[in-house]
Amino acid sequence: MGEGHDAKKIGTAKRAHSRVGTVSLDDPAKRLPRHKLDDLRKQRCQQTLFSRSTSNKPDTTEFKCEIDPPRKRCEELLMEQLSLTLANHIVAAARERAQQEGLKPMAIVVLDEAGLLKLISRDDGATALRIDIAYGKAAAAFGMSIMSRTLLQRAKENPAFFDAIGAATSGPFVPQTGAVVITSANRVVLGAIGASGGTGDEDEMICIAGIEAVGLLYR
Repeated sequence: MGEGHDAKKIGTAKRAHSRVGTVSLDDPAKRLPRHKLDDLRKQRCQQTLFSRSTSNKPDTTEFKCEIDPPRKRCEELLMEQLSLTLANHIVAAARERAQQEGLKPMAIVVLDEAGLLKLISRDDGATALRIDIAYGKAAAAFGMSIMSRTLLQRAKENPAFFDAIGAATSGPFVPQTGAVVITSANRVVLGAIGASGGTGDEDEMICIAGIEAVGLLYR
């Protein structure tokens, strides 16, 4: 009876898994609201993990989400910690986007869920201060839990307050466009990423490209 019950649960999970997969995310006319997409991604990942946990077969395959984008493992989408492997994937995708756009040599800094340095990348030819600037942008975004573009606007509106923050913090704090906060599918803050080398818009663009390439979210 136990085996039959397990088989029934697996069948139910597979049918639900299939139903989720029928939603089209490529057609803009059919694209779901962002909060609905987050729920759908999380549901799909949980169903995939359930299928793995209830199967008696050896686990020889690497299940991946088939929801925009498909390159991220379901376990990592639902995690609450930024691994070094994942940080490397984010940076690689960001650098690839920079090369595609023909941008100047870039420096990219990734912080973990504690706001500590996780990964630093500097292209050949990137100038000496690029790492410090990218780090300061990422630290500002992480510390205020919002993209640095928004911090720049707030700094313009209340410069005295942001000058005080810069003086009070023990680490770098650069409220300039070019950094975003990294979050999981559960909206848990996993860290931040900042870039320097191009314009603020270009720096922000490659940060977002890196995050989206692995299926995570940002703010």
